[in-house]
Amino acid sequence: MLDYNTKNILGRWLFRLNIVSPVVSYKYSVKAPIGEISSAKFNYANETAVDHTYRFSTSHPNIVSIPKEPIRIKSGDKAEITAMLKVMSKPMQARILIFVKEKETKKCEALLFIISYVI
Repeated sequence: MLDYNTKNILGRWLFRLNIVSPVVSYKYSVKAPIGEISSAKFNYANETAVDHTYRFSTSHPNIVSIPKEPIRIKSGDKAEITAMLKVMSKPMQARILIFVKEKETKKCEALLFIISYVI
């Protein structure tokens, strides 16, 4: 902290951050046409012996939108998730992470989508 009038240091903080890159569980390649609305559908399975509720989010909400409401998946079952892709006007490639967080245990994993916008 700095005293604005005297320019003296009043206190200090020391921050330490431990940042870990997410572990990618699955990798998907998606081709999307330029100038058109498109989506990417993928299945997410609950491979545990207990029913779970999952929340999905994205690293780039300006490119991919994902359902915000939690999804309940029964034990051994799967759900189809639809990700809506933003319309792009030129060829490009984007690497997007979809984060999956299990509500009860707080377990989290990441799915990598490599989206290629093509003519």
